[in-house]
Amino acid sequence: MRPKMLFREKGAGAYALQSKLKSTPGTEWYYSSGTTNILQGDHAKAVPFLEAYQAFPYVRLFDKIGMNSAVLEPDASGTFVGSSYMYATARDWARFGQLYLQDGLWHGEQIFAAGMSSIFINRNTPLPGYLCCAVLDQSSGS
Repeated sequence: MRPKMLFREKGAGAYALQSKLKSTPGTEWYYSSGTTNILQGDHAKAVPFLEAYQAFPYVRLFDKIGMNSAVLEPDASGTFVGSSYMYATARDWARFGQLYLQDGLWHGEQIFAAGMSSIFINRNTPLPGYLCCAVLDQSSGS
């Protein structure tokens, strides 16, 4: 599904949404980047103007923590491809990691809700290693 969703369709989320399920939800673990793209489509619909939607990650996150190299690419519909196509320097990715280590707090400003970081480190989930659209490296055991 992924190559067609990313390269041949106008909207990655819309394509994923109309795709058939592989199994009954909650019965089988299967990674799909389509889920994240569906969420991006929902977010785009919730913002009244495309320009405001496309500015959102820059105004609310990247600019605030100094991720000046960050680029988040949209699909042909203008919706960000939430599963991929985000580029940044190693230093800027480190800033993003530091934001999580600080539970969303950056120079006294709460960038995302306190407590969100704990979702990423909670290993008591039905699908260990997969949390909030991210696959975690569990090889170190920490």
